[in-house]
Amino acid sequence: MTFSAKIDIKNDMNRLFSYILLVLMLISVNLADVMPARAEQTPLVEGKALRYDVFLGTMRVGVIKVTLKNSTSGYDYTADLDSLNLARYIMKYDSINRVVGKISNNKHIPLSYRSKWRQKKYDQDLLVRYSPEGDVLEETITGSWWKDNPEVEAAQKKNIPDPITAAVVSMQKIKQLMQDKTPLPHNFDFPVYDAKRLLNLKYTIHGYKEKKVAGERKQLLHVSFKQEALAGWRESELKRLHERDAVINLYLDENYIPVLGFGQSQIGDLEIKLAKECSNLTSCNI
Repeated sequence: MTFSAKIDIKNDMNRLFSYILLVLMLISVNLADVMPARAEQTPLVEGKALRYDVFLGTMRVGVIKVTLKNSTSGYDYTADLDSLNLARYIMKYDSINRVVGKISNNKHIPLSYRSKWRQKKYDQDLLVRYSPEGDVLEETITGSWWKDNPEVEAAQKKNIPDPITAAVVSMQKIKQLMQDKTPLPHNFDFPVYDAKRLLNLKYTIHGYKEKKVAGERKQLLHVSFKQEALAGWRESELKRLHERDAVINLYLDENYIPVLGFGQSQIGDLEIKLAKECSNLTSCNI
């Protein structure tokens, strides 16, 4: 790994972990479609837990822990990220993300979304509460990181889901497109509101590629995505977004579960690997 004197490693690590959080969004919810809630179930009887290891080059720099719960009353998903080793030393970064919502007529509707992260002297806590129809009712933001971001008009964020719910629906759409034998490559956009910024996730379904997973060559579905800023972004954020033009590449298995993820930064290649999967939340230690 080569470091340039012109690179601000702290800022670049911050960008790196923003990449990880994007991947985390998709990983954390992709199994929701594999575990649909059914009318005969009692609340929170289905669940799954996963752990993904994050590498920068050959160095393990983070871990993503995910829990997924579905019930007759709705869904409850968490996705937590902790930095390790060099990233821990530089950033002291950790993040907790959770969405609770309901499923009505096969539609995911968020009721509350919270994203809390800490990075050395900075911390941020975002909480959004929604109406039963999924419209934003209340936003609570503590911390100074986004205090200078411009406001997003109410009309712009109407019926726009949180990042995790948006990823649920996006992944369901990918599965449906594949089942419908849609010609590939295929592009589509999905809007997201994260309590401060409005953005599009711009997806491309590329098709199947052979990748090596746990020592075996497998045919995996290649899906990529990137961010497009729409509203609520500072000029400095827009500049960084355009400079890096970051694309995340995911590889999904036959159950549409991401087993590999790749991204790039100035200080190395980012790789995310599925390390552990459990179907019993009470006995699983991820």
